[in-house]
Order: sequence, then structure tokens, then C-alpha cells
Amino acid sequence: MNIVHSFERVSKVSNSFLNFFFILLFVTLMTNAAFAQRSSRHTDDRNESDDFLSKVYVGAYINSPFIGGTTNGSVFALGLQPFAAYKWNEYFSTGLSLRYDFAYLWSPGFSTSLSDFSATTFTRATIANRVILQVEGGYFSKEQIQTATDTERFNFPVVFAGVGYTNGFYELLITYELLGQLFLYQNPFEYKIGFVKHF
Repeated sequence: MNIVHSFERVSKVSNSFLNFFFILLFVTLMTNAAFAQRSSRHTDDRNESDDFLSKVYVGAYINSPFIGGTTNGSVFALGLQPFAAYKWNEYFSTGLSLRYDFAYLWSPGFSTSLSDFSATTFTRATIANRVILQVEGGYFSKEQIQTATDTERFNFPVVFAGVGYTNGFYELLITYELLGQLFLYQNPFEYKIGFVKHF
């Protein structure tokens, strides 16, 4: 596949993602307006800052921890992804996350470490207070081995879609990278284990 076709495919998928995101955002805002109208009939004496904080939650994921052997040696990998989000209503929330991934590779006579970074935004739907449906998009900065002594960094957009489970405090999420970018470097499937703190 040449680079022109690659960019065309990424552009088409990106446009589809943007259309889906704006439709989801529109539905979220309409749902939020309906719930706000209903909740206005049941006002309480909390001030606005308390009301805002009650809709904010933060947390962190451990991404795809792995230790084991490959055809070229052994590898240890671990990622950390803190996030913060705002809950528009009982179903929808949006948020921001930062991510750091570390990998250490070793074999007889050779060892190296690699670092990856990303910043993403996400939209989440929580169904029946347990099932998570999530779309996440942003940019990924990947460090990759080029020679025995040199590495090179690649920057590219990523879009993840995932499903998971939450009990309100702990979460398990499985995601798939839709643009096919991470497939060149690692498995496009990832699993995340994390915790959430509600205010």
C-alpha cells in the first residue's frame, strides 16, 4: 500500500470518526438538556461549584501490562494513563487523558528501553451503570528501534473504540485502534485495568 492510499484511508476513517463524534455530541447535549429540565423541578441548596464537582471524575488505567518472550528476545511493557472527565448526565461523559508507555527489550548481548506518549480525548456512554462504550481519539508518539544503536520517533493520529465494565470504582476496558496505525508497531487490541474517583 503506497503512502497516498494510506493517507486516503486515514482521511476517510477520520471523517467517519468526526461525523460519529459530532452526532454523539449532539445526542449528548440534547439528552443533557432534557435531564437538566427535569432536574430543575427538584432543585436543592447546593452551590454551583459543588454541583460541578459532583459531575467530575478522575482515574488512571494500567495499559496492557506484559512480560514474556518474543522471537527476538524478551520484553517487559507497561503503560499508565491518567484521565479526567465530566459527566453530562447519568449516561454520557467526555474527558481528556495523557498516556505514557514504557517497554524494555533484552536478548543476549543487547538491551534497550523505549518510551511512547499520547494525548487523547474520549466520549463515553455508560449503560445500566455497568457497561462502558467508549470512543477515544488523539495523537500517539511512538519510539521504534531502527538499528542496534538508534531509535526513531513516529507521530500519528489514533482512534480507539472500546467496550468494558465498571462497578463505579474499578474498570476493565478492551479497545481496538481503528486507523490501523498501531498495527504496524504492536497489537491493535489493548486492555486497560483502572480505578475511578468520583467527587
